[in-house]
Amino acid sequence: MNQAWISFAGFYTFSDYTAFYKPGIPFLLGLSGVFFVVGILWAIYRRKWLPLSWLALTIFFGAFLIPGPPGTSHIIPAVPVMVWLVALPLTAMEENGYERLVPILILLMLASDIFFYFGVYIPHGVDPDLSLPFPIVP
Repeated sequence: MNQAWISFAGFYTFSDYTAFYKPGIPFLLGLSGVFFVVGILWAIYRRKWLPLSWLALTIFFGAFLIPGPPGTSHIIPAVPVMVWLVALPLTAMEENGYERLVPILILLMLASDIFFYFGVYIPHGVDPDLSLPFPIVP
């Protein structure tokens, strides 16, 4: 059960600990993580089974069956569905009269990612830990 939680929460709670990347943050940063979870709930409510099954299959084969903490390289096939799920609540907001707020939220998500990757991660990049065996198996 713990591996299932770690696999799912690797998108928005736990950081990637793989030897070469190690960003120190979850795959989805800040508002993106919030809208991702809301998007999952919205997809369940609206019975949008394609994105939910796509995400579930990627988590199962790319994270759950692989021991250890989640690695972003294993869940890359989920990137399009992650964008889809983040966009679901934003689309609903736009359809319900918040069309001026949606671009601001998108720009905030974009700004936080750009700030992290170009302001924090690249200048203070992590040297790869080449002493670790690859793949990492606890």
